[in-house]
Amino acid sequence: MLLLLGAIQIASMRLEVQTFDEGNHMAAGYSYLSQGDYRMNPEHPPLGKLLAAVPLLWFRPAVPAKSDAWFQAKQWEFSDEFLYGGNLDVDSALFAARLPAVAVTLALAFAVAWWTRRRFGPAVGLLAMGFVVFDPNLIAHGRYVTSDVIVSLFIFLPIALWLDYLESDRFRTLAGASAAFGLALASKFSALILIPILAMIYIVWAAKRRSFSIRHALISCATPVAIAALIIGAVYFRETGRLLSGKTTSSLYGVGLQVVRDHNKEGLEAYMLGERRREGVWAYFPEAFLVKTPSGVLVMMLILAMRVMRHAIRLRPRLKDVPFVWLALPFAAASYFLWCMSSGINLGVRHLLPFFPLLYVMLAAATTWLDCRRRLAIIALALVAAESLLAYPHYLAFFNGFSGGSGRGPEYLVDSNIDWGQDVKKLRTYLALIGDPPLCIDYFGTANLRYYGIKEGYLPRGKPEEIESADCVAAVSVTLLKGVYVDPKWYAWLDARTPMAKVGWSIYVYDLRRPPSTR
Repeated sequence: MLLLLGAIQIASMRLEVQTFDEGNHMAAGYSYLSQGDYRMNPEHPPLGKLLAAVPLLWFRPAVPAKSDAWFQAKQWEFSDEFLYGGNLDVDSALFAARLPAVAVTLALAFAVAWWTRRRFGPAVGLLAMGFVVFDPNLIAHGRYVTSDVIVSLFIFLPIALWLDYLESDRFRTLAGASAAFGLALASKFSALILIPILAMIYIVWAAKRRSFSIRHALISCATPVAIAALIIGAVYFRETGRLLSGKTTSSLYGVGLQVVRDHNKEGLEAYMLGERRREGVWAYFPEAFLVKTPSGVLVMMLILAMRVMRHAIRLRPRLKDVPFVWLALPFAAASYFLWCMSSGINLGVRHLLPFFPLLYVMLAAATTWLDCRRRLAIIALALVAAESLLAYPHYLAFFNGFSGGSGRGPEYLVDSNIDWGQDVKKLRTYLALIGDPPLCIDYFGTANLRYYGIKEGYLPRGKPEEIESADCVAAVSVTLLKGVYVDPKWYAWLDARTPMAKVGWSIYVYDLRRPPSTR
């Protein structure tokens, strides 16, 4: 299954250009390595960017360190100059930079299988691993130079190893949990949710044992803090040296955290069920979960929920009799989900990805705990695998069968749930198939269209005289088509028409060519 996961990711990612944020992450990571300067992209800790930058050393790209974009820390302009301003083979560099992300996805699948097998047996471990391997959302975002899947790995591992430590009381397990905790904090600021989660799990563990040791609590708290501080200091290696030597007094980690807080407070434009909002809404992530989670998982959740209710009514178990793992895992998963719901940033199901490994472990383990028939697990996994393979290669745009599939995705969500600027190569192929007609386009992405041989023409924005005079094939990214990040009136006239094609499900193509007699 690991080989299949890697093959699917590598084959499908070669068909896609950079997604919206990848250029920033690549350019910033390489500038950290080559310049020792962390001014670019402070809103994400460096770990994932540094991993992606290591393969770029082979290409020796030029860093535009004398440009205005560098001095003014304009990351979008800087990344465009970094990728397209020199002689860099962008596709080869992008492919190489994405390989560490694929390795992280494989590591996540392996970690889920390893821990679940040790806890619940090999069949359960295989089932949990299967859910991870075939999840279209993890496949999609696990191919990109972003922080979403790496933080999913390093949120799962601290929770899993923390449970092992509390039940075994081995210091080496505590050290492993602490290292994973530090790597999580070095991956994404959202990993800070681990602090209350791990603390509450410890309190529940102590209450269940009906004993409390101050010495044990101090060691359990001090070790993660110390190891995490060392890891964060190592990740910001050159900046840490400046901080310790007194050359700077501000912590870049704190600066980045403040940027994220400001974004969360101000909100970012989001789309849900045809409505555009600036502020976050609690229902966004529940809806994203319902329409983006594989159908087999939803079916299995429903069946197991009914069994849990029936067992609870019949057996009426006391809280003290419930195994500790069945208190900790649901609490951790629910805490992360609720934390996402409270966020002011509603950009996509990718922010929910750390929830899925915990969910898949619980679903797989519950089949044994509730004495479910093996047939149920096999059918559920087969359904997940079938949906996943049918989605190839358009994994980012996946929507489950209950929601109507990818073709109806924009009725629910857009942005990184469907359209992150990834389908430029597919558009170029489609245009060649229909004879390379005159093109008018509005593209939601950061890839350089000219680099891929696409000539940009002006797409009319709702003015009647412009619409009447249009004589082209129109291509518009579905995020912009739905009025997100642009005036909703711009393309309402186009959205009312039937597209001639939906390229990769993210770029809608319309035939606006006039008959020869009217030109």
